Amino acid sequence: MNSDVISGVYEGGLKIWECTLDLLDYLNKESVQFDGLDVLDLGCGAGLLGMHALRKGAHSVHFQDYNTEVLSLCTIPNVILNNNPDVKSKTNFFAGDWGSLHHKLKSYDIILTSETIYNPENYRKLIQIFEEMVKKNGVIYVAAKHFYFGVGGNVYEFEKLLRQNERWNTSICFCSTEGVKREILKIVQSADQNHQRAKYDLSASQFSPDGRVFQVEYAQKAVENSGTAVALRGKDGVVFAVEKLVTSKLYETGANRRIFNIDTHIGMAVAGLLADSRQIVETARTEASNYRAEYGGNIPVKYLADRVAMYKHAYTLYSAVRPFGCSVALGSYDEVDGPQLFMVDPSGVSFGYLGCAMGKARQAAKTEMEKLKLKDMTCMELLKEAAKIIYIVHDEVKDKHFELELGWVGAVTQGRHQKVPQDVYSEVERYAKSALEDDSDSGNDDM
Repeated sequence: MNSDVISGVYEGGLKIWECTLDLLDYLNKESVQFDGLDVLDLGCGAGLLGMHALRKGAHSVHFQDYNTEVLSLCTIPNVILNNNPDVKSKTNFFAGDWGSLHHKLKSYDIILTSETIYNPENYRKLIQIFEEMVKKNGVIYVAAKHFYFGVGGNVYEFEKLLRQNERWNTSICFCSTEGVKREILKIVQSADQNHQRAKYDLSASQFSPDGRVFQVEYAQKAVENSGTAVALRGKDGVVFAVEKLVTSKLYETGANRRIFNIDTHIGMAVAGLLADSRQIVETARTEASNYRAEYGGNIPVKYLADRVAMYKHAYTLYSAVRPFGCSVALGSYDEVDGPQLFMVDPSGVSFGYLGCAMGKARQAAKTEMEKLKLKDMTCMELLKEAAKIIYIVHDEVKDKHFELELGWVGAVTQGRHQKVPQDVYSEVERYAKSALEDDSDSGNDDM
């Protein structure tokens, strides 16, 4: 049995461990590039590794620690004090056990972790994070003591467990020459692994040996490269907000909509490939029309979400077709069932939500949503918060120009899904921009 050195006492977080300084020194001396990359500081403690990545131009840095107090009392203040005011748009913070984080984290170019392999009982959780969160050509750096006396963890056993999976190539890129023996383990995906992936990603009907369908994962990646879309459900309706990226000044304002009417009482917001999204929109409209012709009434949004989910899932089963590269959110309102919101992803999975996000900044958007008491909010309040979220998560470095697209359905619209009126749109946009400026001013005050 393995245990902490002092039973029941949390020893990490507020202490700067030697291996963290080793890794910082290595990253600096070797001029490891972070510019434009997504980085995870795993088991971050004071957050020095992630702060180094931010200062070197990382596109985004996520900080994770087991202990919430460490993040709130140490990591977050450190990050704010040592970076520019816009750091909030580039960072996210997560607390909890590694086993509970898979649905919160995204994919990363670089994962940095220090003093996290002291307990062998946690090795498999850590390796699972690596398997699910590192990008195809990503790099992982693990700084650790050669052996942890009293606990049993050591670099050799961890590396041995990693090598049981042919996916990984490992190498020791640093070894201390004084004091307690310390090492830095560099982990990359093997060329053989990429070759193996190529054998199993030619058809949506084929599983890889570890149970993955790569064509579906590629479709999900198409969604992640899209502008952010959010949908919120309150006490009297559902609202949609989409960050519609403008890649050319020649585009006509309002073109290429990403919020659609499906039926009089149902709206849909989409993220991902627009052409694929339009096919899903037409399919959903046909389903609604057929239901009305057959039963003489409005199609329930849950039934429609299930039909769309089955349609999308069918395109993951056959080699002659490919999955749809889009996710969609469906919202409706009526006097009987009240507001309802569903999201369908590229694999054909459908769930009901109080709030959902799609696109490149979905994780940051979800973090903002979790701060809201959605069940108690009116449609107007939801609109303001949805617009605010879009402005907060927008990446001004990579995506300078965007249009905010808004739609709503609820008691205020008599149950009809509509584009938000211009006067309301202007008020909501002013609120969002003002809130963003207030956040920036707050960041300056903190510094």
